[in-house]
Amino acid sequence: AVEFSCYDNHYFWTDSSCTLRVKIANDGTVAIVHSPPSIATSEVARLVQQDTKTFFRVDWTGDFSSITTDCSATAACSPTSDGMCMCDISVVDEQLYFNGDQPTRADILASLHIGSFEPTMGGITP
Repeated sequence: AVEFSCYDNHYFWTDSSCTLRVKIANDGTVAIVHSPPSIATSEVARLVQQDTKTFFRVDWTGDFSSITTDCSATAACSPTSDGMCMCDISVVDEQLYFNGDQPTRADILASLHIGSFEPTMGGITP
């Protein structure tokens, strides 16, 4: 029998500062990496540790290969021991459309790549 403990699956918020990073593979896939300085690596969820294997596809707006081939040339990036590129990032949340705006379907698809709009916007009833 496999033993299971709630502690084995511990995900929690912390008020510790944390550097948010992305690890970029040579094929352009990206993994999210959390690096809280006051928490032991063993206490960080495995899927966001520096040696994570959890990568996902992203839609690059340009050629990403310059980042992976010359990682050190980008100020916020450094090469990793496994031949990938680790970069410090920041996340900015901003509202693109406001009450009264009536973006077309093409506007929405061209400008909203992550996130969603209010389901009732445009007459959609949840």
